[in-house]
Order: sequence, then structure tokens, then C-alpha cells
Amino acid sequence: MEFITYILTSAVRSAIPLTLAGLGGVLSERAGIMNLALEGQMLMGAFFGVYFSYATGSPWLGVLGAMLVCALVGLVMAVLSIRLCANQIVVATAINLISVGITGYCLKMFITNIGNGTVITVPSFRAVSIPVLSSLPFLGEVLFSYKPLTYVTILLAVLIHIYLYKTKLGLVHRSIGENPLVADTLGINVNLVRYGAVVACGVLCGISGAFMSLSNLNQFQNGMVSGRGFIAFAAVIFGGWSPFGVLGASVFFGLADAIQMRMQAMQTGISYHLLQCVPYLCTLVALVFARKSAACPASDGLPYRKEET
Repeated sequence: MEFITYILTSAVRSAIPLTLAGLGGVLSERAGIMNLALEGQMLMGAFFGVYFSYATGSPWLGVLGAMLVCALVGLVMAVLSIRLCANQIVVATAINLISVGITGYCLKMFITNIGNGTVITVPSFRAVSIPVLSSLPFLGEVLFSYKPLTYVTILLAVLIHIYLYKTKLGLVHRSIGENPLVADTLGINVNLVRYGAVVACGVLCGISGAFMSLSNLNQFQNGMVSGRGFIAFAAVIFGGWSPFGVLGASVFFGLADAIQMRMQAMQTGISYHLLQCVPYLCTLVALVFARKSAACPASDGLPYRKEET
């Protein structure tokens, strides 16, 4: 029972940042913008979450700072992809690479000028145990004893699902991802919705990165995202471009990550380098067997130039 509890709780902790970034990817791609920059935005969120948490003494303000910085990064991507109609894959690749450089440089300055050459730990979140429910045998620890951003993530998944599938604005949002020309002829401001979707994606990636640095480690380390942004992108596809699908796919990938971490702790004799490959191998397998019925939004990745219609 202890083994199962460890695996499940570790899977949830690993799934949360994937879910947050994946939800951002759903919003962006449902509006027709292919967002491969989840990795870079998560990395920026992880660093600036730590920076603002240190500067303010509050992890919540750290998350807010990460959200604002990543919203700005999202705005830059939106301008390049929507206004200038640049290739969205190239733009995303550039953001991912630039983010590595910016966070690496800022970390060096942060440690040198503030930490006097030592790694800095910052205020972080504490686990919140839900009264009565957290005391239940097995279920209490597995479902009701997590840090606040875990519950926020589940709430966001529900709210984004309601927004996309139960509201008029959500219908507009999805219609732009399918056929922006038709939406435009109906008087919908296509670019405005796309701007909002890409910036919102940046905000969610900021929360995702801040979760990794403030809920798990209390500090920032170079390369700490380690490809999770790409796994989150895979979760969007595997989850059928839907919020609950992303949540389920993220738990699946989180479960694979939890198993490989447990196998490392058990000293099975298998190289930890090979064990660390497990989540990424599961990602490849999942994409191969992804549901064929889950169709990509028709205009995903395609620029929309109103003057050419």
C-alpha cells in the first residue's frame, strides 16, 4: 500500500506542471496558433517565480511575477506569429533557445550578486490538508493532501472546459481554430481572440514553471524543465486538444515519471540515465497510439492574413 501511495502521489505532483502548460497549449491551438514554446515559457516561469518570491518574500507574488513575465513572452510570440505572420515553429524554437540563455544569465547574476556565489532557496508553498477528507485512509493522502497550486490546476481544467464547450465565447474561440475566414465574415475579431489565447497560454506556462520551482524545489536550477514543455505539448495531442484530455494524458506521463523515480530509489541496477528516458519513451508510444478521432484544429499553425481573403 505504501508503494502504491508513493507512486500515485508522485504521479500527481509530476502531472501538475504538464497539465498547466498543456491547458495553455489547448487554448492556443484551439485558436489556430501552434505553440511549441511551452518549454521556454515554463523555464522563464520557473526562474522568475523564484526571483519574485525572493524579492517579495511571498510565493504567491512569485507566481504572479512569473505569470506577468510569461504573459509578456506570450505577447511577443503573438505579435510575431499573428501580426507579422512569421513561421510559428521557427518563432517557438527561437523563444525556447532564448529562454535558456536568459534564465542561465539571470541565474548567474542572481547567485553572484545576491547569493554571494551560493544557491538561493526561497519561500515556497506548503501542503494543504483538506479537513476530514485528508484523514481518510489511503484516499486522504492520495487525493487531499497537496500544495495549493494542485487544486488550482484542477479548478482551471474545469473552468477552461466550461469556457470552451459551454459558452458562446468558447464556441467563437474554437471556430477560429477551425476556420478563421468564416469567423471573420461573421464579424469576429480573429486576431484579438488569437492574441488573447497566446497570452493566456503564456500565463498558464508561467504558473507551471513557478510550480516546479516553488512547490517542488524552493530554488531554480539550469535546465530544470528538462523537456517537460514538449511532453506537455504531446499531452495536448494525446488528450485530443481538450482540457480533461490533457489532464488525463498528463497523469499518464506523470505516472511514468513516478515509476522511473521509484525504480531509481530501489537501486534496480538499471542505469538512471536509461530510467530517465522512460517518460519520454512513453510520450512517443502515446503519440503513436493516440486516438485517430482526435482531429487537430483545421487552421492550427496556419497564419491568417485578412487582406488576402
